[in-house]
Amino acid sequence: MKKLFLLSLAVAGIAGSSFAAEFVANGENGYTKTFGEGYSLELVWGAVPDGIEYPAVRTGIGVNDKFYLMDHAAGAVKVYGRKGFIKDIKFDGKIWVSCTVDQAGNVIARNDKGGWAGPEGAGWYLSENAGVGVISSETDEIVKPFIAMPGAPKSRFDALGPVLDNILTSEFTAIYCPTQGAGNRFEEFSFSDGVCNGAIGIPLTIDPTFAGKANTCQTLGSGQAIDEETLALYPNPHLNETGSVHGLGNGIMLWKYESTNEGEGWAFQNKYFVTPQHAPIGGFFVFNVAGVDYIIYPSAGADVAGDAFAISKVKYTDTPVSNTDADNEVLIARKYAAVNENGGLMYVAKAYYYGFNVVPVEGDPNSVLIYSYNAGCPMMVYKFTVPSGSGSAVEDIEIVETSAPVEYFNLQGMRVANPENGVYIKRQGGKVSKVVM
Repeated sequence: MKKLFLLSLAVAGIAGSSFAAEFVANGENGYTKTFGEGYSLELVWGAVPDGIEYPAVRTGIGVNDKFYLMDHAAGAVKVYGRKGFIKDIKFDGKIWVSCTVDQAGNVIARNDKGGWAGPEGAGWYLSENAGVGVISSETDEIVKPFIAMPGAPKSRFDALGPVLDNILTSEFTAIYCPTQGAGNRFEEFSFSDGVCNGAIGIPLTIDPTFAGKANTCQTLGSGQAIDEETLALYPNPHLNETGSVHGLGNGIMLWKYESTNEGEGWAFQNKYFVTPQHAPIGGFFVFNVAGVDYIIYPSAGADVAGDAFAISKVKYTDTPVSNTDADNEVLIARKYAAVNENGGLMYVAKAYYYGFNVVPVEGDPNSVLIYSYNAGCPMMVYKFTVPSGSGSAVEDIEIVETSAPVEYFNLQGMRVANPENGVYIKRQGGKVSKVVM
């Protein structure tokens, strides 16, 4: 059994039982800070898996109090919990590095049947080989060994964003993949009842303020369907070129599904998420707590930390150019990088993709659990709590645009897709009202 070093030992050199409090209080060395009264960001548990090396393991995802790390060299998904290594889960054939999770707790691992190395080298997407396998996080057993993903052009994607609903039973859900090597575009792989319906390309027009390589889609970009009509895409997390420290920290694009005389499809809204502390690496998660939308994303300066992140209220801007000071009004919380005794980063980003998963806390509508992992860095679970009643105040609800779609929330602040038989909070842009259905 492989050892699991507690973060309390690796970072602070203290007993595990008192680690969370010491970790927060330990100066710049990995502490957390919230901005705004009533918010908190608290470590639940964290650990560094022993013997897991990059580039064999490049991505991982957390759910159900466990982490699932993609070890493509060993051909296994490695499962870890609070007490250490649990098991290896092996598929037939060779797995690649990409993995994610859906809202039902299914772990989705890229399982390229027939081999993962195409004619141009490792990881190239080929329709006859590419697919995903599905693991239940309840049982840690494979529940779907292979779902073929046909229809996309030859490309490569090393990261997968979170998936709405249940990939095995939902009438419609989708994975969004950047197609580096096939032009500036994402592919929407849609699924119905555990079957992939094929891929539809989403062409991108990247803002001209991005220059050089940053003006192209990149393999570690990621996409998330926030709901059935809202999509966030981050196509170009190029190290040393994008990110707030380089003045291009607002790179996550807002898309809406629209119906026009020319047909239906995703349309870029010429809006970017305001992410004032954004590091130039991929990975993010948009989530809702008590009726307010937030976004979590990697944060760091010129030296890219592998264990630092920030949380901001969702706000949009019409330019990817960031002004860190001006944008700080949306910043809610930060987890700062851990440093060693010489002041250097203890955990440096490896694959330049930070995997996040955010899930509700049962019985606590004002809190969520945040799972975070970057290759070669700690596996961490945090509890993020917002002030009670924060979703009921008009000033806390983001004004996006006057033509914004209608959204409904219950009186506890939770989003409701199809409201009926009750009292709800109706939001459209900056207008908020109570309605009876």
